[in-house]
Amino acid sequence: MNRLALILAVAALAAPAAGCGEKSSSGAAGAAVAPAASMFFVSVDTSFDSSNWEAGQALLAKFPDGDRAGGWLMQQLGGKGVDFEQDVKPALGPETDLVGFELSGHAVFVGLTQPKDKAKLDALLAKADPPLVSREVDGWTAFSDTEAILDEFERLQKAGTLDGVDAYTKVSGEVAADALVHVYVAPSALGSTPLAGALGSDAPSLALSLAPQDGAVRVEGAASPASGDFFSDEFHADLPSEVPGGVFLYAGANDLERQLGALRDMLAEAAPGLERDLGRAEAQLGVSLDEDVFPLFTEESALYVRPGFPIPEVTIVTHVDDEQGALAILDKLSSELAEYYSGARVTSVDVGGVHAKELFVNQLFSIYYAAFDGHLVVTTSRQGITDLQGTEDRLADDEAFKDATEAAGMPADTTGFLYVDLAKAVPAVLGLAGAGGKNIPNWVQANLEPLDSLILYGEGDGDVAKFVGELSIQ
Repeated sequence: MNRLALILAVAALAAPAAGCGEKSSSGAAGAAVAPAASMFFVSVDTSFDSSNWEAGQALLAKFPDGDRAGGWLMQQLGGKGVDFEQDVKPALGPETDLVGFELSGHAVFVGLTQPKDKAKLDALLAKADPPLVSREVDGWTAFSDTEAILDEFERLQKAGTLDGVDAYTKVSGEVAADALVHVYVAPSALGSTPLAGALGSDAPSLALSLAPQDGAVRVEGAASPASGDFFSDEFHADLPSEVPGGVFLYAGANDLERQLGALRDMLAEAAPGLERDLGRAEAQLGVSLDEDVFPLFTEESALYVRPGFPIPEVTIVTHVDDEQGALAILDKLSSELAEYYSGARVTSVDVGGVHAKELFVNQLFSIYYAAFDGHLVVTTSRQGITDLQGTEDRLADDEAFKDATEAAGMPADTTGFLYVDLAKAVPAVLGLAGAGGKNIPNWVQANLEPLDSLILYGEGDGDVAKFVGELSIQ
């Protein structure tokens, strides 16, 4: 099935480098042909003359090796001299889809398109190794590995098509209609994953869209029903106005206790042995994850990273009502860890007038923790505690942070968000890799330089959970 997926990949990734024309519209018309029983449905705008391709071409041009992606994919199609302009472009129609469903307990896939030149499509399919087979279905050309797969496709289609499935129409209507790529995942696709046990009968349907824009790539997603503990409620984030500036990674959330508990339930379902090991560790430490640790994150919390030496500063901060109770839990954990690691020790320290504890691990690494002003903070640097006490130069004041959130259209209330200042984060990561003896090729560094920032945030709307991601490229 690799060749079938690669035809779609070539269409999605090689075309922006090949040029484009005037704007045209696109949509998932193939949903009226795909069976209602489809577990996966991927739709790609292959008109090659839309604003998607114009924006994609401009984005690829920002990378020194942006024009090589399509060439690599062409080689993966079989190394039989596949040329985009001569072989791929005329073979595909304005929309090309990939439909996944089950046959004899195994996932199989069918491609759909309305080719500009049927002979060109036949020639392209013949170049796959082994060759793909095709037939006409409701005015579309369906192609796959075997005739048996196409037989099953038509049999399932007679029972109804995807555009009549409420789960599909609900979530697909929540993402960008004019995107380059649309993806739908049916609840049945989660049946063989660990999420099935955790979500039970509330397994959601998922939709995703991807659209190149002026200076950015935008991703939108939706899930419904969003009724389990994995899904958060919207909240107003106060911590960006409280944590110090200079952050190059920030992840903020609220009421993580529920999600952490749900994650543990999922792990217990998927890996009973790991759950038994966790239980033994809890008994030895005298600390329960469910009763002691997870409740520390009932309110707003965040993890953020700032520049530091010899390693970046990593800080976790959460709002707590019972500061002494929270400290008691960390005291238990740090004491047990100090006994476990030879040479480690816990001492009391004063950090900027705040009584804190230091878990000394070695000469290069310590963990500090303290509770003050309704915050519980755990950090790898004394400065993490000192700077949290300030009121000026907060993250919310950082121009890079404001520019990224405004460009992505992030609202005041979200279900949580992730911010990465890639202009700072990439050099920091490359510097760490270099200090660790890793030789980073120059071409890798050059192709990472255009990355500017990343924002991911979630929203809730009734029983629909949505998220938006925007990757800024300069």
